[in-house]
Amino acid sequence: MENITIGILTESYVISRGIQFIISKNNGLSSHIIPNSELCIKNNIIENNINLLIVSDNVFEEPKLLKLYKTDRNLNFGLIRTKQVSLNSMFEFKIDFDLFDTEGIIKSKLDKYLESALNSNKLSLENSELSKREIEILRLVALGKTNQAIAETLFISKHTVVTHRKKITAKLGIKTISGLTVYALLNSIIETNEIDELN
Repeated sequence: MENITIGILTESYVISRGIQFIISKNNGLSSHIIPNSELCIKNNIIENNINLLIVSDNVFEEPKLLKLYKTDRNLNFGLIRTKQVSLNSMFEFKIDFDLFDTEGIIKSKLDKYLESALNSNKLSLENSELSKREIEILRLVALGKTNQAIAETLFISKHTVVTHRKKITAKLGIKTISGLTVYALLNSIIETNEIDELN
């Protein structure tokens, strides 16, 4: 497995740099501080192949981050708790820091996350024959999105979407949308309830 890349997004530069410094001491992990604007967040995640996005609770509560949490199935989230008020338990975070955690505690939590990620038997993007972008496009195709809708969602051209779809078809040997949907279901790229919601 390649290095896991962590994105850090907080309202505080000092907190972001502190977390980044601790991450830099851990083999197998690299990190990027992400600017807090909707377009930059999505672009940074894609450009830097972010596997885990660590956000502070204040930033996570913003609508753009809640939307990203709900829509990007390939991205894991971690949390830095800066307030005493807890977030709704319906959210699942792969790693959970408290503002007052020591360096040792943070390192221990990072080690547990890394071990879990390495041992996960779930389909991983690194072991998949499809790239991260191709998986994003496959997911949207399986959900019945048109090429134009996919282009608008991912901020790419319609021509780029068509090119990726051709590559997906060539790699998987599946030519029909129904076949791609079955593949996406079998590989946990989409869930059955997402298809039910479309009907």
